Amino acid sequence: MTSAGVSRWTDNQIGSMDDARARVHNSPYDNFLITGILAKIYLALSAEVDLREKISSILEIDYEDALTEFEKAPFKHEPISWEHTYSTSKSTYLATMIWTAALLYQITDKVDYQLFVEQKLEDLLDCQENEGISLFDGSLLKGMFYRDEEKKVFQHFNHQAREHLYAYALAEAQKIVTDKSLSVKLLAAISNYGDYLKYLMNFTAPYPMIASGIYEKNEWQDKESFDKQHLLVGPEAKIEFQEQLVAGEQIAANYYIKRFPVWFSFRGNNAIVLSMAESAAILGKILADKSLTEIAYQQMEWLIGKNPFGQSMMFGEGHQFPEMYTVSSGEIVGEMPVGVQTFENEDAPYWPQFNNATYKEVWVGLAGKWFTLVSKLLEEEEYEKVIG
Repeated sequence: MTSAGVSRWTDNQIGSMDDARARVHNSPYDNFLITGILAKIYLALSAEVDLREKISSILEIDYEDALTEFEKAPFKHEPISWEHTYSTSKSTYLATMIWTAALLYQITDKVDYQLFVEQKLEDLLDCQENEGISLFDGSLLKGMFYRDEEKKVFQHFNHQAREHLYAYALAEAQKIVTDKSLSVKLLAAISNYGDYLKYLMNFTAPYPMIASGIYEKNEWQDKESFDKQHLLVGPEAKIEFQEQLVAGEQIAANYYIKRFPVWFSFRGNNAIVLSMAESAAILGKILADKSLTEIAYQQMEWLIGKNPFGQSMMFGEGHQFPEMYTVSSGEIVGEMPVGVQTFENEDAPYWPQFNNATYKEVWVGLAGKWFTLVSKLLEEEEYEKVIG
């Protein structure tokens, strides 16, 4: 189950009219993702913890279940748009499988996992821009991922964000890939991806928010990907897509950088900046690149108050907290909202005093992203201490 709506008062009695049935699917993508999460938990636990043995007993079974269903219908997405993995692209799917299989190889030493990683890694790198797009300034921009190997539509996140899965996959693959030519391609992919993230920091000064990414002007014409990425929109969305695009900054013929995503029904970019920050932190450690690590820190600064509104978006940390859309719980220390949005089709920060979803809606997933980013940065600090 990847989502469940709870928006009703309950009498706390099973069997009465307010009961709700959750949607449950046997989704190979979700099973790959959750198996990877379990593998990370396993590797983080000390040997004497009972939970470690229990996780070990199910990891390979869960992975095989995911692989079996995947092979029946590769890269198929959930049939219901409300499921949070509905918009998953082929490249994000590949990154997830690579990450999970690489972790399982580190746990089991079984060569099948290593071979799977090397095979799928080739496919993932085919989804990355590695030749470069010629920009107006005379430079080449590469390293960003497309939704698939056809390279028609760039990978965007406009509400939820799993950008970090690309860095997860590249980082864990680097630990286990033995093919020399593939290792060279992998390191180039990591370096190019890092350069792309650094390039995105050029568009939001004097504030430290990372821009959301590159767009090609005709992406809206790809109906399949457009419908997956944008929920609850009408036919006017394709016109508004073009209006939002030109509000960004044109960097090449047919290409634009958007500071904020193209978005419609769901607006707010905290998940996006934290996910990209996590990628920057991971790549910064691999490449020993302080500027990437600094990008990761800067996204936290943006959220805590280094923004045009001078407000901290984490209640209890910093000052001038806006009232959040918490429905029935009241303000909670540590809460964070979906994030800063844009006004209509503009590409500038918009943070009205009005308190409503989605932009001021408290989102527990952001706490997870925050914790994960902090942990990556602490790992980097410890690593630097060790190497002096």
